[in-house]
Amino acid sequence: MSIFFVNQNKSFAEELNNGLVWSPKLAKNGIKNKGYSTMTKIKKGDFIIHSCDKKIQAISITKTDCYDANKPSYKKGTGNSWNNDGYRVDTDYTVLDRAVDLANHRTWLKEHHSKDSAFTKNGTAKEQYMCTITDQHALYLLKEAIELQSTKKLKRF
Repeated sequence: MSIFFVNQNKSFAEELNNGLVWSPKLAKNGIKNKGYSTMTKIKKGDFIIHSCDKKIQAISITKTDCYDANKPSYKKGTGNSWNNDGYRVDTDYTVLDRAVDLANHRTWLKEHHSKDSAFTKNGTAKEQYMCTITDQHALYLLKEAIELQSTKKLKRF
């Protein structure tokens, strides 16, 4: 089992509603993009930490390995500039009832920087769609998420 970190922003609501994460295979300029190619590493049973607007909003368990898929139908303005040919993973989302504001954890993430994780040396999330995340970062953030929740729905993780 692996854990990944995704920056969804514009696509979060629609991908949540459709139970998936999706990315184009290539960037707009036709070049491979690390944030997109990381999708190919995802396997059934992996965890994904979902970030939107610089906050952890959900956690999911993947239901499928990554597979080739055309771009889902997005609302007007969301994803219109992306290529149609992409990668998809079906997921089972659990939305947090209290989002984890990553700004509140910047100091810890900066002090525990790892180049192999989803965060920069300044403690901010990397500007890419899908990222690998170190176990240390994942465990820290998951612990913080669980402590913030008013319900116990995250105990299954």
